[in-house]
Amino acid sequence: MFQSRGGALFFVGLTLVGVAGLVGTEETDGAIASATAQFEQQGEDFREQAEAMSNPGEPVPVVATEAEPAPPEDLEFASDEDLIVDPTGIDPTPVIEDPAEGEVLEVETGSSGPAE
Repeated sequence: MFQSRGGALFFVGLTLVGVAGLVGTEETDGAIASATAQFEQQGEDFREQAEAMSNPGEPVPVVATEAEPAPPEDLEFASDEDLIVDPTGIDPTPVIEDPAEGEVLEVETGSSGPAE
């Protein structure tokens, strides 16, 4: 698999460093331990909020959220006549000043071999 001993040792070292970062060492926590602690804290916070909401006698802390705008009270739909635009005076042809002044491409046909 590896063509040199150094390449194999480098691969093993890199793998060990990656595992130590993911799992952790005796001195430091790894990514898995940090994520687990964060999930446990979020679960504990959720349980506290659920307990506070289930007790109606205690005030419930309210999390600030954006208020939804109230819908307008008198809502009318436009008639079809109001939605249709009168196309009188609109010229649908594209604006091309002079098509003869455009780029001219010449295609040569003939043998594709070298000239003798």
